[in-house]
Amino acid sequence: MKKKRLGAILLALSLSGGAVLAAPASAQAASLKTTAQTQQVPAAVPLTAESAVLYDMNQKEVTAEKNARSRVEPGDLTRLCALLVACENIYSPADRVTITKDIQNTVRAQGGTCLFAAGETVSVQDLFYAAALTGADDAVLALGRKAAGSDTVFTLLLNRKANQLGLHNTCFANATGIPGQGSYISAEDAILLLQAVLKNKTAYSVLLSGRWTIGATAQHPDGIQIGQNYKMAMNLMPVPGMAALAMSTETGSSFGTLSMFTSWTGKPYLCATLGSSSFADSVNDQANLFLSYIPGT
Repeated sequence: MKKKRLGAILLALSLSGGAVLAAPASAQAASLKTTAQTQQVPAAVPLTAESAVLYDMNQKEVTAEKNARSRVEPGDLTRLCALLVACENIYSPADRVTITKDIQNTVRAQGGTCLFAAGETVSVQDLFYAAALTGADDAVLALGRKAAGSDTVFTLLLNRKANQLGLHNTCFANATGIPGQGSYISAEDAILLLQAVLKNKTAYSVLLSGRWTIGATAQHPDGIQIGQNYKMAMNLMPVPGMAALAMSTETGSSFGTLSMFTSWTGKPYLCATLGSSSFADSVNDQANLFLSYIPGT
């Protein structure tokens, strides 16, 4: 199944044996803080998402939720964890990595997307931006092989990171979000993962950049201009505020959006709407949460 993307931020390999991917029982599950004021989204609020969370970053608590721990396929949200693990395990962004023919064959066999040409040598820094802003599967696998030596080990590192963060409703069967292989994530875990990514200085800079120019190579002498178009789509919502970052995901007929939104009053929120019926519905789900629960919108 070929994945379709709409400017995924950030935002391939198959392992057999679910037990290998399961988090150790000793790991402590993390959860977002809820209070008596946390709202369960009622049927009156039109939401198509299967799992949704609106999180107040100032108060450090959930403002509203719907089936926050229900599991859906992560799709391109897998890139959040891939970006974080790569940033933590590759120490020199200036290092250069070659996009091998094997990487391209692997990506194409899995129905993924390639940005670079076979044999093209690109800096690690450019691969960070390519993986995050364009959804380039060849960039993700190149980073994974640089960080971990193989696709399989990189996927294991993603699951180890999820376990360290206490994400017990998350499992990655691959590093690029290829659907139908047993991966899952919840809206609550997506918010927790995004929080961890934003604490990493390099990943934070990449996610909030919006645009980047890949450096010149023999195959692309003028470089490659890339950008995060989905954030621009989010900012067309009829809501008084601004999305600082937004990523989309699609797995078959299921769509999702993860965003960091600042209201006109200056309050920052994180919002995850996963398992919506279309890209438009996923964005509308976010708008409906903002309008229903953020004062001043």
